[in-house]
Amino acid sequence: MASYQLTTTETGKILHIRSLDIPTTDYITPGLTTDFWVNLESPIICQDNEHLIMALDSLSVPMVFYNIDETTNKFIFIENSVSAGVLTIPVGNYSMKSLASTLETLLTGASPSGKTYTVAYGSFKNTLTFTVAPSTPFTLDFNTPNPAFTQLGFAEDSINSSTGGVLVSTNSCSLIKYLSLFVCTDLNIGTSLNTQGQLSNVLERVGITQANTLLYYRPTTTMKKFLLSSKVVNRFRVRLLFDLADTPVNLRGLHFEMSLQFHVVGGLERPLADKSKPEYPVIEAQSEAQETTFGG
Repeated sequence: MASYQLTTTETGKILHIRSLDIPTTDYITPGLTTDFWVNLESPIICQDNEHLIMALDSLSVPMVFYNIDETTNKFIFIENSVSAGVLTIPVGNYSMKSLASTLETLLTGASPSGKTYTVAYGSFKNTLTFTVAPSTPFTLDFNTPNPAFTQLGFAEDSINSSTGGVLVSTNSCSLIKYLSLFVCTDLNIGTSLNTQGQLSNVLERVGITQANTLLYYRPTTTMKKFLLSSKVVNRFRVRLLFDLADTPVNLRGLHFEMSLQFHVVGGLERPLADKSKPEYPVIEAQSEAQETTFGG
């Protein structure tokens, strides 16, 4: 059975891909559902005097990647000049209120003198207020690997000490670790370079604005279209990245969906459903569109 759904219209093809239906043998990294090969049973082609145009039609991604993970969950806790060592926030998805509650438990449990800490979130300024009772000096130090300074609202590598048993975030807190998601293929569209100076082949950069929601993208104005260097598309790689340094999106075993549009330009300006190349079987358009069976 095909691991994709192909729709043919009078003007081109729409290829719908679900990572759930990709054979496990086509995953680049076992268990990573955002990096795989797509193998087409019927290649998408154009004639020698024509060109293929590709565009991202839609994208649906569950936002289950953690807003606090192993790279952003540590800080040094010092109370009355006594170091309690490096505290680690458990990996997971947090709201600011749930993060405040977790910090209360961490600080109180790690207090060298058995003090009680409260952490309150202020939505107006988007800050955290740390308070200890009975009052005693304490410090939050972010000079440690994998610090949580952004999430707690402090500056990078900063050392922050309380006044009168109270410490307030110096910056606005942010639980959005990544601001964008990059949709990439290995089809040669030559649009941009990554940090290693290689072609990144980014189809779209999709902004991330919230946590714990479904990220859905579809062009609302002008769709970005890319000219492919190849005349035949029969196998290509799909990747979701957080940046152009190839940081993969990890959906923790869950799956995403995307659709690609393919069109022909130049030559006879014929649609992709044209039967002038019988050696490559294609799906003919019937009425407005015809869909194949979606299989796994």
